[in-house]
Amino acid sequence: MQFREIDPDYARTLKKAYAAGVEIIPLQASVSPQKIEIVRELPFDI
Repeated sequence: MQFREIDPDYARTLKKAYAAGVEIIPLQASVSPQKIEIVRELPFDI
């Protein structure tokens, strides 16, 4: 399921931000009680 289907308001706002020049960096993270670790950058299609 894509973010557009989960939260259409978020999708519209993200698209506006991107059009205004905001850099979008989607990341996958591993979260535990001790730390949050970035695993990798994710591909995305606005």
